[in-house]
Amino acid sequence: MILSHPFFPLSSQWESRVTQYERDFERISTVVRKEVIRFEKEKSKDFKNHVIKYLETLLYSQQQLAKYWEAFLPEAKAIS
Repeated sequence: MILSHPFFPLSSQWESRVTQYERDFERISTVVRKEVIRFEKEKSKDFKNHVIKYLETLLYSQQQLAKYWEAFLPEAKAIS
């Protein structure tokens, strides 16, 4: 009878370990893929929200600028 040594297990033990490691690898790969997809969706949503906020701020600034020019227009006409 051949006994296995802790550092040199029998072939079936190696095969069992390899099979388990393959399953672990597949499980971890699946989790990582899901997390990458979630991250990309979240970042896309964040980017969209930031662009919208930027455009709203830009619109407000342009509205303020138009208001100032409209207030200045009578004075400019009075000069010419």
